[in-house]
Amino acid sequence: MSLRQISTLVAAVASVVATSCATDLADPSMGAQPETGARPEALASPPEGCGRADAGQGCKGECGAVAPTPGAPELAAAIPLLDSPRRGGSHPQVTVVFSSDFECQFCARVGGVLDRVLAAYGDKVAVVFKHNPMPFHAHALEAALAAEAAGRQGKFWEMVALLFANQQALDRDHYLQWARALGLDVARFAADLELPELRERVQRDQELVKALGGRGVPNFWVNGRHLVGAQPFEVLKGLIDAELEG
Repeated sequence: MSLRQISTLVAAVASVVATSCATDLADPSMGAQPETGARPEALASPPEGCGRADAGQGCKGECGAVAPTPGAPELAAAIPLLDSPRRGGSHPQVTVVFSSDFECQFCARVGGVLDRVLAAYGDKVAVVFKHNPMPFHAHALEAALAAEAAGRQGKFWEMVALLFANQQALDRDHYLQWARALGLDVARFAADLELPELRERVQRDQELVKALGGRGVPNFWVNGRHLVGAQPFEVLKGLIDAELEG
């Protein structure tokens, strides 16, 4: 598929499916305490944007449909993968970098899409995770730390699945319960949640994502080509196929 064809496909689906939690990001203080307050237990009919239940709860930024980059997706500079969590091939032809926030409903939808990508392409593709907790999501930073703490015992992706599946239960008690369910050393997990280096890892990811133009969540970079919003499988497939054919 040519980049012109990809551009047409992206434009066709942008207004329907490419949605995200988005805001004009200031540099968040990683040491700040998360905001407090009641959270809705359930959202009967989540509005477009960021799952805001009502004023004063949930997302407080400028949220709504966000179209991908017009035309062919922009090619970013080389993205440092470092030691970020990854799935898929160890020597892939295509790398999909995914930046996410565990309190964002649109990010939660992406997991199944990425599973389809990995199932379809096997070792030809790798998925790399970069954190980008939004400052207006009260529990996103702590959830990112829980994922990283689980990752220190080899269960990053398993914890990610639990976090996305239980977005109305993001708190320390549940993190400890899930760590136990995953067979982790819970005392070690609890201690790791307090490690400054885990906050530094999350902050490192945020700074990188911001430098790459990833305002809001979710964002994708397919071999460096940037897409914004909860993209469907077909859009990712188009870009991946173009990279493989190139």
